[in-house]
Amino acid sequence: MLFKKPQTKDADVRFILVGNPNVGKSTLFNLLTGKKVHTGNWAGKTVSVSDGLGIHNKKPYLISDLPGIASLSSPTAEEMAASDEIARGHYDCCIIVLDATQLARSLTLALRVLEITPRCVVCVNLCDEAEKKGITVDKNALEFILGTKVALISAGRKKGVSYLMDSAFDVASGTFSKKVFTPLYSPAAEDALKGISPIRRDAVLTVLREGRDDALICEMSERVVSLACKIARTVTVRKTVRESVDYKIDRVLCSPRFGIPAMLCLLALVLWITVSAANYPSELLARLFSHGDTLLLRFLTAVNAPAPLVSALVYGVWRTLSTVVSVMLPPMAVFFPFFTLLEEVGYLPRVAFNLDNAFHRCGSCGKQSLTMCMGLGCTCVGVTGSAIISSRRERLIAVLTNTFMPCNGRFGALIAVIGMFLASGSFSSGVILMLTLVFAVLMTFLASKLLSATILRGNGEGFILELPPYRRPRVFKIIVSSLIEKALAVLLRAVSVAAPAGLVIWLFSNLTFHGASIISHLSSLLDPVGQIMGLDGTILLAFILGFPANEIVLPIALMIYTGGSAMTSLTALSSLKILLTSNGWSIATAISFIIFSTLHWPCASAVLTIHKETKSLFWTIVSILLPTAFGFILCIIVHFAFILFA
Repeated sequence: MLFKKPQTKDADVRFILVGNPNVGKSTLFNLLTGKKVHTGNWAGKTVSVSDGLGIHNKKPYLISDLPGIASLSSPTAEEMAASDEIARGHYDCCIIVLDATQLARSLTLALRVLEITPRCVVCVNLCDEAEKKGITVDKNALEFILGTKVALISAGRKKGVSYLMDSAFDVASGTFSKKVFTPLYSPAAEDALKGISPIRRDAVLTVLREGRDDALICEMSERVVSLACKIARTVTVRKTVRESVDYKIDRVLCSPRFGIPAMLCLLALVLWITVSAANYPSELLARLFSHGDTLLLRFLTAVNAPAPLVSALVYGVWRTLSTVVSVMLPPMAVFFPFFTLLEEVGYLPRVAFNLDNAFHRCGSCGKQSLTMCMGLGCTCVGVTGSAIISSRRERLIAVLTNTFMPCNGRFGALIAVIGMFLASGSFSSGVILMLTLVFAVLMTFLASKLLSATILRGNGEGFILELPPYRRPRVFKIIVSSLIEKALAVLLRAVSVAAPAGLVIWLFSNLTFHGASIISHLSSLLDPVGQIMGLDGTILLAFILGFPANEIVLPIALMIYTGGSAMTSLTALSSLKILLTSNGWSIATAISFIIFSTLHWPCASAVLTIHKETKSLFWTIVSILLPTAFGFILCIIVHFAFILFA
């Protein structure tokens, strides 16, 4: 059982929030409880229930935010969970949240809920946005038709919420009781429902869940949609207004001609800002951590720690951790807020809209582009975000191909190599990094097509994607939530993996066999394979040893090149270029490195996340081999192309 009636001594009344995605449910929940939860702009983003305590007029209450759903008949996990909770009745009042700007669509779900439970309050949210579009909702008329309390609110501006809670407590206490509106179907449909169960709610739920009669379901759905449209027309007053600003913007951002170019320009801008803004903090952190080397060394020497332990802790564990933090934190601190800003404004669903046709041609759907965007921050987030895709086949494709997108852990090495060998400034570096991401997207299309034509054969299913209105971003909240909830969380996970990895690398570097370190022997063993790919054994070994965290790949390679027994910190790019060039690096090597850095096995955390999501060893292995095979083959092609034509 996903939901249970919470037992608490502080609140005797429980409310639940039900509504479509993008109607402001989570915003209202935050306002009523003070609890901070993430809100998304596409269906299914809130995939688990959130509980919180609140107080209204000295009366405590418990409120639960159910997943955003489009109906009660879809087989998705979110809609099944929400319908189960509504049917169980473990609450005192159900608050149905509607969108004043899309009242007919919201009323379709509301009529279904009212058919199952009469203990409801209808909350018409986003009234401020409706007013801007010349839309006014007649509260009294809607209340008369539905037979339940109606509250007009603007949760974002904290208007009307007090009346909403007064109404909810009235319904919970039984002081407000009227005959709730119930849709009437044709005589044949009514007889069929009575034949299933004399209790109407049980009959409706049985039909919706089991789908035993397609004709009956179709008639019921058409009737509810028709009634919702009629009610919306009756209670809505529309004034003639000029073409909305949202529509004017979408004529450019979602047009067949300008949608994709605008998206690429916006991506290039974000990456340019990320590259240029992350350079200086990264160098500053590297210098600070270099002083930390000295301080830690002095401390361990003062306490008479054994020399091997000092070397392992300082040059193994500490140097690895400092490299991960100095390389990974600055780009994340810049990229995550920009990514969240695009989400908050309402642009990410437009990305899915623009890419839907391309993904559909590959046997998937546009929602995969959203998981792709999440993967730019962290592959683990992109994999878990695949829950927004209802089809299991398409969800698996999204999971398996999310590893094709370079996560934030790979950005440090990509930015460094691009800056050393392929670009001379932050703008050109941003453009080349953007082209690298475009290359990753094209490979995602190709991999999706390959999977849908072979082991995950099938065609892409259609889906309904509502384009939410553009909203003014809450900049301060975005910065705080991005740094704490995203950047810091990802950083802590990377650090927890990098610390033991640093110790293992130190051991491999210091243990000798036949006069050379183990790491040197392994590098020589892999060298023939690396040469075929346009790389060398050192780089391949760095990728293998960097399996725990992608951030340490380039530092490991530098450590092996210098013949040191400790990981080398990243310093000025000019000195690093001299070191790499002296070890045989060229523009061709840099391009092969960029390709393989983009397309190779996911890190340890991502592999564990994929196994947890798929619950299959087979699909986990496929997620490792698929990008690696692409990277291996493409590196070989590029290498021989340079030999033949360069």
